[in-house]
Amino acid sequence: MKKLAALHPATMGEVADEKGPLIWVLLIPTTQHVMEEFIAGKISEREILEKTSPDQKFECIYLCSVSTLKEMRGKGETKNLCLNQFKSICKDHPVKNLYVWAFSESGEKLAESLAAETGLELKKRKD
Repeated sequence: MKKLAALHPATMGEVADEKGPLIWVLLIPTTQHVMEEFIAGKISEREILEKTSPDQKFECIYLCSVSTLKEMRGKGETKNLCLNQFKSICKDHPVKNLYVWAFSESGEKLAESLAAETGLELKKRKD
């Protein structure tokens, strides 16, 4: 978590109430090279973080993990949280791509919606 925060303060986001997190989002800003290696299946998710350092200029954002409690789904809150995180990262870096390794239909739809709304090109890992 320390390394993620050092990459950019907006890597981790949440919506919570007094009981705890309702929505939790993890984004990892990375370089084009790291994205291409990951999309091609040459590196793992862990290696994304290992190959990324705070002193780099980030051209890509990896939509790593999103958890939304059932009662919060379908309200647009997850998308809004992601968009706010994107805006913060894009303010500091020349981001051109969003990439994802979706494990669910809802995850894939979220990534597509975020790409459309932000104008970022979406890249998907298939395996």
